[in-house]
Amino acid sequence: MRLDLTTEQVEERVLECFRAVFPTRSDDGLRALSQQGNDDWDSLASLSLITVIEEEFDIVLDDDTVA
Repeated sequence: MRLDLTTEQVEERVLECFRAVFPTRSDDGLRALSQQGNDDWDSLASLSLITVIEEEFDIVLDDDTVA
């Protein structure tokens, strides 16, 4: 992962990850999104989001990180 990213760049890349997993949500909706009370955010969406984030940032999140 590049360590020279600004906070804004990281936020935009994370938002892109959320867009990929929840494509019908607006950016404002994505920023306010939470797992609780959201029928779209099931276990498959969680795994998809983790995978997309790992690919976007070229990282591997261990089980303790995502538990």
